[in-house]
Amino acid sequence: MNGFIGAKDIFRNPEAIWRFFEPTQDHQHAPFNLVLSNSGSDFAVMNMHFKLGLYEHQSAGAIDGLINLISNNYEDILDNGNTDNIEKIKITSYEPAYGIIGDPAKKNPTTRQSADHSMAYIISSLLRKAFEKHENIS
Repeated sequence: MNGFIGAKDIFRNPEAIWRFFEPTQDHQHAPFNLVLSNSGSDFAVMNMHFKLGLYEHQSAGAIDGLINLISNNYEDILDNGNTDNIEKIKITSYEPAYGIIGDPAKKNPTTRQSADHSMAYIISSLLRKAFEKHENIS
């Protein structure tokens, strides 16, 4: 219910694809050896990157941009939770990303699947959460 917490949920998932071919007795261990890094900034397992949230990967750049913008300018942007300072947000994207996550028809998603494929919803949700938790951001 709290969303993914790194890769541990991916590997614990009893319905993961590798469990169909190599079942395990407990769900705390993967049925193969994991090669994990202990340095660097990438979140990678066996040289595969994992998303740390529920979003279409095409929106990762915008998410990173917003996180960096808030991190570097949190007092000016979050203004103690005052949203009146934001008049407009413009996100520039590329095709095919726009076709996948930028379609204006996706601005009002009704399911989790449509929400994680809506750039407007993803970015506005992230910004809303930043405003809600502005006291914890510094």
